Amino acid sequence: MATREILALKRRVAHGATRFVNPTTGRSVVVDNVTSEVIHVGADGFSTRVVTIYVRLLDEGTQVSRPTEALDLGNGLFKLLATPAYDPGDEKWEFPPESIVRVEKRREDSKEYLMAVPP
Repeated sequence: MATREILALKRRVAHGATRFVNPTTGRSVVVDNVTSEVIHVGADGFSTRVVTIYVRLLDEGTQVSRPTEALDLGNGLFKLLATPAYDPGDEKWEFPPESIVRVEKRREDSKEYLMAVPP
């Protein structure tokens, strides 16, 4: 069984939580790391796929973007998740965490990546 920390839950559970995903069914359960309380059980058909997406940073003086994780909602839509050290006073993202975006495949120096764009 694979484990993955859910960044979005860190805001609700200060000490963190772990998501356990059944590799056969794709269903998941989220468990509080300290109390072992079950926080969430994924429904049938619920996507637990997390991907890395780049988001443009605004007001940086040059074109720059940063990677973050996003939950694949299906139908080409993704929900951006905050990075562990996300600070809106330090970085102004084009699309803030919790935004729903689409992605465009980009290529730079023979490396392909996904860039967040409006839905």
